[in-house]
Amino acid sequence: MRDLDDIRKDINAADAGIVPLFEKRMRAAGEVADFKKARGMEIFQAAREDEVKKRAVGMLEDKSFASETEDLMTAVMDISKLYQLRRTVDPSDPYEREPFDAAAPVAYQGVAGSFSSQAVAEFFGEGAKASAYPTFASVCDAIESGEAKYGVLPLENSTIGSVVEAYDLLGARSMYIVGEQWVQVKHALVGCDGADESTVRKVYSKAEALAQCSEYLGGRDWELIPYANTAAAAKMVAEKRDVSVAAVASESAAKLYGLDVIACPVNTEKDNYTRFIVIAKKLTDAPADKVTVSFGLDNERGALYRMLGIFARLGINMSKIESRPDKSNPAKYYFVADLEGNCGSPEMKCALSAARSASHDFRFLGEYRKGRLQ
Repeated sequence: MRDLDDIRKDINAADAGIVPLFEKRMRAAGEVADFKKARGMEIFQAAREDEVKKRAVGMLEDKSFASETEDLMTAVMDISKLYQLRRTVDPSDPYEREPFDAAAPVAYQGVAGSFSSQAVAEFFGEGAKASAYPTFASVCDAIESGEAKYGVLPLENSTIGSVVEAYDLLGARSMYIVGEQWVQVKHALVGCDGADESTVRKVYSKAEALAQCSEYLGGRDWELIPYANTAAAAKMVAEKRDVSVAAVASESAAKLYGLDVIACPVNTEKDNYTRFIVIAKKLTDAPADKVTVSFGLDNERGALYRMLGIFARLGINMSKIESRPDKSNPAKYYFVADLEGNCGSPEMKCALSAARSASHDFRFLGEYRKGRLQ
């Protein structure tokens, strides 16, 4: 067996041959980019890529390296395509924008006293012109009809994860995310005058809220009943005036509906936060440091890996990625990804252009300022 240092000398010699050839290839790729730009041609051409890989494998003396050679040429072409995009990407903003209007009508799901209404107050201010709607879909309907300019929806919770209905609406409706607000969720068990833990038999609340309080609620002889939302549950308990009925809701909802706080906090995780998004029909021109996109990928080896590589090579951090089943074909999935940065940077413009070409059903879902944990 040869000495390790001798083997590494062979590797270094091979690298010395590869690097100048790689440099020569990249210069040629730049010329190709200029040629394509001048003639309005697409950077990505799948047939050409297949041809390059097939020809490279054909040059091998040892065909056992065929798979590795295909991977090598795929990586080289991915690097070349990003380099070409940097030279050809359109620097203009393709999206229509308008000034943010904090005084405009806002729609949210639930009733007064809900965490959604708290998110509205924290993002738009206490004097926000807010209206409550019964469902997430009706919030979107209000925006589409012009009843509201903005809508506020919960997207994820730090304890139980994503709100899938909101993600599915993002995929189905033609709207943009224009803002983000994190709200600390502190749940309380609330009831009418005279109610306490010994009198309670039924507890109502949103299913997610009940799940967030599983440690406190579990093991008790209480019937847990899902309800539209936390504040609506509190309102219903106030109307019943029955000491055997309680709700999991916020302290502010208890105060609003004249209920007593039986126990607080009752959520399992004390650092419990919900991320709300602000949606609208048009993007705003406000400063932004976060972008959200969605895309579908073919069900083939390395498709997601290559998509992630686009952002990695351009230095863009993907802070979250979520997969959702495609409603038109449950065997397929689409992805929703949050990216750090904004569309003003050449790297983000290049990344979005590359991601659009490397996927199907690509959608730009929004650009906005990251919400800050309180």
